[in-house]
Amino acid sequence: MTLYGTELQKDARDLFEKKDYEQQEYQKVIYEIKADHNNERYITGKDVADEMIKVKYLLEEMFDDLEDYDDEYDTYLIYNMGKYYVGDYDLGKNTSWIYEYEIKEYYNIIEGKLNEYYSMEKIIEHEKAKIQLEKDVCLGVALALMR
Repeated sequence: MTLYGTELQKDARDLFEKKDYEQQEYQKVIYEIKADHNNERYITGKDVADEMIKVKYLLEEMFDDLEDYDDEYDTYLIYNMGKYYVGDYDLGKNTSWIYEYEIKEYYNIIEGKLNEYYSMEKIIEHEKAKIQLEKDVCLGVALALMR
């Protein structure tokens, strides 16, 4: 075990230290279908989608490690980061946990943007299948006319 906590706890701290900025940036991502010089279709923003996939897996791992936390009024599900902290150290508003709702909020943003990306991938696959079918029909007609 590491000196301060697990690798997952460190990754969670790193992710949630800049979560507000990252969430805004992910929400601004716009995917577009473009064509290259060979008229092959591709989606812009694949590198961002790959990054979001990594974040999604990290958030899923955090969901698996949620713990109950009781205060005098209610019980919450939290992700305990051990000796790692997030928040504003100068104002004394730093915590060593992340609430379940914060993880869900981040997860929903990531999942929504990834669903957009996957939808565009399906559109491209459908177009490729349609083009291939047209080529196969043309080839079949050409072969039939050769006889």
